[in-house]
Amino acid sequence: MPNIKSVLENEESIFLSKPGKYGMAIETIASHRSQSDGKCLRVTMRVTEGEEEGKLFSTVLSLSSKAAFKVRQLVHACGKDIAQVEDTDELIGCELCVVLVQEEWQGELRLKVKSFQEIKS
Repeated sequence: MPNIKSVLENEESIFLSKPGKYGMAIETIASHRSQSDGKCLRVTMRVTEGEEEGKLFSTVLSLSSKAAFKVRQLVHACGKDIAQVEDTDELIGCELCVVLVQEEWQGELRLKVKSFQEIKS
């Protein structure tokens, strides 16, 4: 029988836990509903370089008109024009730069996307 402590420690080590600027690749984008039943996208990315290479980060992007700027920023960071993207699958594998900051939410610290940026060649 597996030791639950070692399983949990190992699981936590696959997720990014430090703020900073990271090169990442989009692995999955899935439809999601917020707690208030709003339409969202859950975007999961993997760090592609540096000390944190291989770690995962997942974020939820609201599809409300007030928050649409973040989706536009993500698409632009992938080097695409939002008017030309018909399906989120077109963004899978895209490499981009993600700036993460730490914030307190419901009494706990978590990472939040400050911005999505295009990788400069």
